[in-house]
Amino acid sequence: MGIFREDREIRASRIIKLWVAEGFIKPKRAQMLEEIAEGYLNDLVDRNLVLVGRYRYNGKIRSCRLHDLIRDLCLKVSEKGRFFYAKRALDNMSKERRFICHDFIKSEDVHEMSDALMSAQLLRSLVCRGSKLPVVFKLLRVLTMASDCSAEDIIQNLNLRCLTFQPYFRILVRLPSSISFIWNLQTLSIHARLVVAPIEIWSLSQLRHVECSRIYLPHPPPSPNDSVVMGNLQTLIKAVNLRLSEEVCKRIPNTNKLHLIYEDELEGYDDCLFDHLHNLGSLHELQSLKLVVSTFPNQSSCNADRLKCAFPVSLKKLLLAHCSLDWNDVTIIGSLPQLEALELVYSVKGQRWSPVNGEFRRLRFLSIIKCDLRCWDADSSHFPVLKKLRLEGLKHLEAIPLDIGEIPTLEMISVVRCSESAEISAMKIKEEEESLGNEGLQFQISSRKHIPKTHTAAKRDYEEHQMTSETLRRWTEAAKMVIYKTLPGSTDYLPN
Repeated sequence: MGIFREDREIRASRIIKLWVAEGFIKPKRAQMLEEIAEGYLNDLVDRNLVLVGRYRYNGKIRSCRLHDLIRDLCLKVSEKGRFFYAKRALDNMSKERRFICHDFIKSEDVHEMSDALMSAQLLRSLVCRGSKLPVVFKLLRVLTMASDCSAEDIIQNLNLRCLTFQPYFRILVRLPSSISFIWNLQTLSIHARLVVAPIEIWSLSQLRHVECSRIYLPHPPPSPNDSVVMGNLQTLIKAVNLRLSEEVCKRIPNTNKLHLIYEDELEGYDDCLFDHLHNLGSLHELQSLKLVVSTFPNQSSCNADRLKCAFPVSLKKLLLAHCSLDWNDVTIIGSLPQLEALELVYSVKGQRWSPVNGEFRRLRFLSIIKCDLRCWDADSSHFPVLKKLRLEGLKHLEAIPLDIGEIPTLEMISVVRCSESAEISAMKIKEEEESLGNEGLQFQISSRKHIPKTHTAAKRDYEEHQMTSETLRRWTEAAKMVIYKTLPGSTDYLPN
């Protein structure tokens, strides 16, 4: 944990992936490595060695951080035991196993850095920004870097287990077919506009997490003898236009976190892709699903018929964006026995929602964003364990049901840019709960309208606007002069 910057909030998932990639987590029967590592993190928190930054909706640790004194101790112990080397002076690194350099490597330091890295043939972990890889590291397991290296150069490090790469000035990254040679790879994280993977990626049997800004996966070939090829895959984030066929689901049976994006402007889009979404039901380990549709025109063809019976009963978290459902279809979602978090973004049409008793028995977090909902017939029995309610952009909502405030577990109601009547009903719930002594229920209300100003305030704003306009006019004239002076053929230059 000492490799992270001072006062840096550390994502729990990030530190856990590093522990697993380094081989620090020993397997136990009937437990995934990530679950074991999560227990170790909780143990560190219980001992007050690690501080919790934020919690998830389900009470698990989202992020953590170190007290300055504990971090100093980590650095001293690491230096004494030669566990990792933080950049101070680039001397001989022939015995270093881990090298950390958070600062951007300037152009004048590149040669010095390259010479130092060439001597570091025992490196197991490398974290740096701005430098290329001068050599192939045969023992390198963890690589986190931001540079203009090509994917071909990086993939030559055949022992990689955790790869986090941010290419400079590259919108599209095409992974070479030689990625199949990194057969130990566990985590693949590339931050580019679009990552296009070769068909050989389906042969990486050790892959556990694929977390890219957007990644296109071609359809795999039939697996031989019905064997599971990617049985370790747990996380697949922002897979673009993935044809979720029976073959794909058969290859990723243990995936518990899946984020699908269907966008007609990106590679591989076909309207028939939605016909395969019913295969989601065969992913029996799936706990978190995000389904985002971005097509033109805005009318999505991802409707209830194509989503019918699509959700596995193991699902705990669901986000739907730009799907074409109506409120009666939400009953399918409400019947999921394990569902704890639901986000609906531009996904439901219709003006009335009447939940059915017995639905949403375990729902803790509910977010509804941008829909035509006008009348919401609900009471406390429909969401018995709800903790947080978020409503955003509901311009037609007449009122939030007053009985919502009677849910004993409710901790927060957030109303953002909704109708004035919805805001008033939220204030009524607030007043009623405070009169009953419920001070624990918090409210966040962000109005979509400005508060009327007094005549004096309006006059002051007008005068400030006039001053700003005059300043803008002067700057515009100055900018014109600069542009005219720097036209082709001019000997003048832009001022500093």
